[in-house]
Amino acid sequence: MKAFVLASLAALSAAPAFAHGLKVELTRPGFALVSDVARREFLGNLTDATVPDLELNIAPFATVRAQGISYTVKLSRLDVYPGDGELGVDLQIDDIQVNVGSLRFEAYEWPFLGTTCYGMGVDIGKADPLPVALAMGAGIGPEGIDLNLRRLDFSLLRDQYRSTGPSDCRGPFNIEDYLTRYVAGAVLSHARPFIEAGVKLGARAIVPKVASTLNALTVKPLVITTPDLIVTKPTSLSLQGRPTVLNLTDDGLELSLDLTVAAAETLDTPLLTPHAPEPSAGALVGQRYATFGVEPALVNEVLAVVLADGSRRIPLTPAMNPMIEQLTDRESLAAFWPDLEKTQSTGDKLKLFARIVKAPVLSALPGGQGWHVAIPDLELHFQLNRDGNWIDYVDLHVKAELDAAPTLQNGRLALHLVAQADAWHGL
Repeated sequence: MKAFVLASLAALSAAPAFAHGLKVELTRPGFALVSDVARREFLGNLTDATVPDLELNIAPFATVRAQGISYTVKLSRLDVYPGDGELGVDLQIDDIQVNVGSLRFEAYEWPFLGTTCYGMGVDIGKADPLPVALAMGAGIGPEGIDLNLRRLDFSLLRDQYRSTGPSDCRGPFNIEDYLTRYVAGAVLSHARPFIEAGVKLGARAIVPKVASTLNALTVKPLVITTPDLIVTKPTSLSLQGRPTVLNLTDDGLELSLDLTVAAAETLDTPLLTPHAPEPSAGALVGQRYATFGVEPALVNEVLAVVLADGSRRIPLTPAMNPMIEQLTDRESLAAFWPDLEKTQSTGDKLKLFARIVKAPVLSALPGGQGWHVAIPDLELHFQLNRDGNWIDYVDLHVKAELDAAPTLQNGRLALHLVAQADAWHGL
């Protein structure tokens, strides 16, 4: 985990060649970690999940309606792994139970002569677990991310499929329909090859849809709202971009994106010219799971939007830093502002507030050892107490530059800061 944190910090500090880039690298151990998290958090057994009612027109004879469909899935394994130009997924299904509440058969010309069957179900994989393996080719195409199903291993053997029902079929005037009951049961018991073929066709149809969903960001902006962070109010941001690099090898995945950031109501046009990222720096010592690289220009765009009107005024108190006690002491401040001694006030303490007037600008330190933060205008606002009322006294504007170097010390993240500032008064 230490190496993982260091890898992330190093990537954030690096300065790749692309102007608005976001870069993600996921190693093979990282894929194993993702698989483990997905298996525990997202692929718990699905119990009594429902499916919308289905209607099938069998022209020109009849309409079939299925209602009250539910299913339960038990999964015991999920592994996602990289390969040479492809992404592999292995999973094991221990059991799939599908229950159909009712199945209604209606003739087109005489719907009142229809028959309804009840109590049908399919049990798959209970006797013998059902392995599923697929491999998807992945790369960058004209539309963005291009996925194609290269291989799907899925076989539904006879002993892995069992059907039940229908328990009852009723025709007009609630008369029991033994013929339809027999036909429905026979069709259900022999549906195994059709289910197997349907799963394979469905998988091939889903893969392009996944690619289309991933590429939607290049067509339709993604609008997100930052939360209320006390310093800044909630702000709506529009993100629009395109993938520029997608490499899959036996060792892992590398994905790079070009992004534009703007206020939601003034979205810029999408990037049309991709930028190639530089190769990663040398490997770090230890087990590396993933690396996240963010180009400073992208961070600066976000800051410029979020802090377009400056930040809120935040009260600074001694509880935050003992130095605040000294900065708000009336006698100490009078050494810098002599007129404070002549100003009518109550008590020996002032109040201090801070506000970012202009958005900071972030850049990487040489060698990727940290970040340089330039704050063009930081306002320090002082208030004094006069007969129980707090009134504005003076604004002190500070131009600050800050170097931040993160390190790991005894398993904890430490941040070494070096600051310098120039100040001027504002009334």
